[in-house]
Amino acid sequence: MIASPWSTPDAINWRSPCLFSVAPRFGSQDAIALLRKCTSFNQLKQTHAKIIRNGLSQDQLLVRKLIGLCSTYGRMDYAALVFHQVETPHAFTWNLMIREYTISGSSRQAILLYNLMICEGYAPDKFTFPFVIKACSALSVIDKGRELHGLAIKTGLFRDLFVHNTLMDLYFKCGDREYGCKVFENMPVRSVVSWTTMMNGLIANGDLDSALEIFEGMPEKNVVSWTAMINGFVKNQRLQEAFDLFRRMQLENVKPNEYTLVGLLRACIELGSLKLGRWIHEYAVENVWSVLY
Repeated sequence: MIASPWSTPDAINWRSPCLFSVAPRFGSQDAIALLRKCTSFNQLKQTHAKIIRNGLSQDQLLVRKLIGLCSTYGRMDYAALVFHQVETPHAFTWNLMIREYTISGSSRQAILLYNLMICEGYAPDKFTFPFVIKACSALSVIDKGRELHGLAIKTGLFRDLFVHNTLMDLYFKCGDREYGCKVFENMPVRSVVSWTTMMNGLIANGDLDSALEIFEGMPEKNVVSWTAMINGFVKNQRLQEAFDLFRRMQLENVKPNEYTLVGLLRACIELGSLKLGRWIHEYAVENVWSVLY
């Protein structure tokens, strides 16, 4: 009988952990770690290629990270390529792509992508509407904005605070003061952003006195509110009132920002007051620019 080679002392131990060791699989966490280390668009593309090779192109957490980085590098064309490779995008992924189009100034693409989202049967949510409405504001397409307004009511999302604020901003920017005021009046809850948007809308539509009434009626004011009203006075050549309001702002211990002081410097130019301009400049150096720089 011939002895089996597997029974000899020299037989290979096939169960040895050291034999045929397999490299650890490249997974989502590894991809995220690489994406975090990206410092250039070329590195991003290389990481994306590795993601595809390892079968992770449908991982929507990675897709969203890629889209965000593409936007940072100003490459929304590549972001679109990444997005359209996803077979069934989640609502959050649609929303992110719409958002990045809007904030990158590609408002037309944002609206077209929203239209595609609806055509393919995906339901918008409260995070979809604000950025599509902002895209409509940027393009002054009020008819599309009205369509979104109607759909927000139909889907029960109209009561969302951010939807209200962006709709109000849309109507005012498109010159529809009446509807802008209606949105504000019908808001069940208002934030300081809501009040400031209403005030800015009235200023933009030339109704400074009504804007001042809104300002005085605000239950809470922040530096943006004060600055908007001061700049409204400057824009409408009511320069003394701009400086009076700035003094009130100081008395109420609200620290101005650079936009407040730029507005006041414009007022100094209009008045031709070098003395007042120097005082504003010294105040800015001591209280604002020293913090910024």
